[in-house]
Parts: sequence; C-alpha cells; structure tokens
Amino acid sequence: MSEYKLLPSAFKEIKKQMLFKIVPIYLLIGVGVWYFVFFKNNDNGDTVNATWALPLTIAIYVAFSGVGFYLGLKRQKATLSSYRLTISEGKITRELLNTPTISIDNIFIRSIQKFETGNYEVQGMDPADEIGISKHLENFSSLEAQLNELHPVTLNVKLALWKKYPHLLGILVVVAMLLARFSENKVVAISAAAFLVGVLSWSFFEIRRSKNIDARTKRIANRALIFFLAIACLSLLNFVMLKLLGINQK
Repeated sequence: MSEYKLLPSAFKEIKKQMLFKIVPIYLLIGVGVWYFVFFKNNDNGDTVNATWALPLTIAIYVAFSGVGFYLGLKRQKATLSSYRLTISEGKITRELLNTPTISIDNIFIRSIQKFETGNYEVQGMDPADEIGISKHLENFSSLEAQLNELHPVTLNVKLALWKKYPHLLGILVVVAMLLARFSENKVVAISAAAFLVGVLSWSFFEIRRSKNIDARTKRIANRALIFFLAIACLSLLNFVMLKLLGINQK
C-alpha cells in the first residue's frame, strides 16, 4: 500500500492561485457597486451623501473581504492538509476533510488523464467519482508509475475552459448580476438574467453532486446560489409580465 499527501510547500502555490482568481472578482464587485450606486446617485444630485458614504463603503467592503479571504484560506489549508491518496491492491482511494471518501477499483476506472498542467484526474464510472491529483504530491514520480499500472493514462489533455479559468466564469456572473439589476436596456437586462439562471442552475447541481467540496462550503454555496437564482428568475418573470401586459418601462 502506498500513501501520498501534499508537499508542505504546496499551499504557497495554491494561495497564489487563489489570490489570482479571487482578487479580480472582489475588485469587479467593488467597482460595480461604486459605479451603479454612487455614480447614479451623483447624476440625481445626491452628491453630499456619496461624498461621505463612498469612503465608508470602501472601508467596510475591504475589511469584510479581507476577513473573508483570510478565513477562507485558513479553512482551505486545513482541508488540503488532510488530503490523502492511497493506492493498494488495484484500488485508488482519496480522503479529504469533511468530504465523502472516494474509492475506485481499477476495473471501475473509466479514465486516468494527465492534463497539460501536470495534474491528474481519475474518473470512475459514476460521474461523481472524480479524484483530482495535484502535481504537488510527495513522491510524485512513484505515484505516476502506479497510476500507469492501474489504468492506461491519457497524456497532455487540455482542461475545459471553465476548469482552466474558473475565475473568468465568476467575473461573468458578477457582470451579469450588475447588468440584470441596473441596465436600462431591456434586451441587455433580460439576456443577463437568462444567462444567470442557466449558469447558476448548472452550478447548483454540479456543487450538489460533487464529492470534492466540503460540507460547509456546499451549504454556503447552495444558499447563495438559491438566493441569486431567485433574483434572476424574478427579474425574468418581471420582464415577461410587463411585456405580456404591454407596460413600457422607462
């Protein structure tokens, strides 16, 4: 039996990746709120309130974002530190804190892929049985040899765009939310709301079926997705009803 865990230095690289993915989304949300709330208020002559409210809002937003990011990193480190990959007797098993253990016999392995990034993914017959294997594991060359013994490995696989750049999907969602809420163009607003309904519905079911997301994150993500999905659906319903009733919005 062979057991593998993440290298102690791996989390530094993961932290950099998280910063690269999350900070642009935080910035976009902040800029969007500033533009659509304070800029619009200034157009209406509410400059006095915007003068003192803007610095206060920025301070609160930065504080909450910083605390949230710090707590997220701390939880992520604890989760990743618990990662264990075991290969024994023709079976591969992944253990991770607060997630279901995934165990796949070699006869039930659908594929083993090595991505262009150097990471691996083991896919079982059940779509939910998906084991991600980071290139930052200890004794990685030995692990690669064992993976080849378990099942033929497909090399140099290109990652799906949404997996390679998940932060871009987050940015698109934020932009769509702002457009659905604040755009005065009906076509743009209803298109953004429809995009939100599609993406959020897909995300909701993907998160629910995943065995690689811890229980706490699932609960938070599901509640947030349901909330934003409800807003997007109500926006679409509002546009449809106004259209059917022949009411023109200015």
